[in-house]
Amino acid sequence: MTSLRAVPERDDYRFFIPELDRQQYEALFEPGTRMPRRALLLDRIAIALLRARRCNLLVAVLVFSDIQSRAGTCALDLERVARVLQSELRPDDTVARAGDSALVLVCNTIKADEDARLIAHRLLETAGIACRVEITFSGEQQDAEMFLTRALEHLSSS
Repeated sequence: MTSLRAVPERDDYRFFIPELDRQQYEALFEPGTRMPRRALLLDRIAIALLRARRCNLLVAVLVFSDIQSRAGTCALDLERVARVLQSELRPDDTVARAGDSALVLVCNTIKADEDARLIAHRLLETAGIACRVEITFSGEQQDAEMFLTRALEHLSSS
C-alpha cells in the first residue's frame, strides 16, 4: 500500500491508491486529513506484528498526546504535525489520529526498546513539538486490536 509520506498534497483521491474507488478510499482514509482510519491502522499493525515475529524484532506503537508547539501554543493542526512526523519515518511506518488530540505512530521492525525512544526524541525535535509520548512494545502480543487498545489505554486515564 502507498505510504502517506510518499504522497504529495492532492485533492483527487485516486492519486493515493489508483485502484481504489472513492468509497473504498474513504473506508480506509479520513477524507479531510488523508490519515488512515482505524481499520487500516489495525491492518498495518497486524502486518507489522507478523513481520516482527518472523524477523525476531519488535513493533513499537508511539502515542503522542497533549501536543503543543515548543513556543507554548496549544492550538496545533494535527494534520500538519502528522505530515511532518510521517516525513521523518520509514515508508512502511504509519501515522494515524487517535481521537481529536493524539497521534499514533506504528514503527515496524524495531531492534530494541531504545530504538523507539530515540525515534520519539528525534521526531519531537524535528516537528518542534512538546507532548506526552507513551511507547508500547509488541513483545509476545499477537492481536492487533489488543495491542492498539493497550497502547491507547493511557488516553482514557488522563
